[in-house]
Amino acid sequence: MVAYPITKNGAPATAADIDGTNNHGDLNDGDRITFTFETTVTGTVDQWVEAEGRLDWEDDTITSPYHNESKGRVQIQDDEQTYTPKDTDDMSIQSVPVYFNHGTNPIMSTAQTYHLHSMNYQSNTKVVTDGFYTRIKDDRAISTGWKLTAKLSDFKDSSNAPMPNGTGTSLKLENMSIERVTDRDTPQETIDPSPTGTDVPSSVQSTETIVAGQPTAKTLVTAQPNQGQDTWQLRMPFDKISLNLPANAGKKGTVYKAKLTWSLDDTP
Repeated sequence: MVAYPITKNGAPATAADIDGTNNHGDLNDGDRITFTFETTVTGTVDQWVEAEGRLDWEDDTITSPYHNESKGRVQIQDDEQTYTPKDTDDMSIQSVPVYFNHGTNPIMSTAQTYHLHSMNYQSNTKVVTDGFYTRIKDDRAISTGWKLTAKLSDFKDSSNAPMPNGTGTSLKLENMSIERVTDRDTPQETIDPSPTGTDVPSSVQSTETIVAGQPTAKTLVTAQPNQGQDTWQLRMPFDKISLNLPANAGKKGTVYKAKLTWSLDDTP
């Protein structure tokens, strides 16, 4: 459906400007009227929807009136996954989780493990049921292999102060798996959760613990030469992502955040 306001040459337009009720006058050669639309759709995550527009106009030629139709498909994307496709790059990361929210927790005198809370993931997302993923593509004609790594920064508050007693804080990812993606970013896209063949990346870490503040990234997936071409994604089940906090970590009433950095290197 169309979400108003619509603009005509940068100024607010009305529905009557669009449906033919209003006459916009004559145009000379080189003249232009520009209409800008914003559309809002309803549906489910990953669903493809089609937008269609039609333009009718008349002039003083024999073949008048004219019309032109335009159609385009868009996909409803998951709010908990980033989408940064780099069409000009042969190899790149296409999507990663937006964030892992472990909620508000008390300061404890012993080490604690906290899992994700489904209540924090309720709007326009499937991550609770389907899990998160990190998607990569390798469109190189000749693949030399690649590796996907992840590194976690230290946890800090809004003033950039480190979390008290936070040394040893870690993120644990369990039951990870590799998936093959075919016909990516099209209505025909399919995901194979159990890919087979000689092109499947040879090494996938099922479980990995990433300690905050460590300088060396952890390798999660490795593809040797002639493996891992096209599109793949590392699936991370929602209930298998946990945060491990040391005893007495943090300060009451303070929010701490860390950055999880994903990297794709062309050297396995």
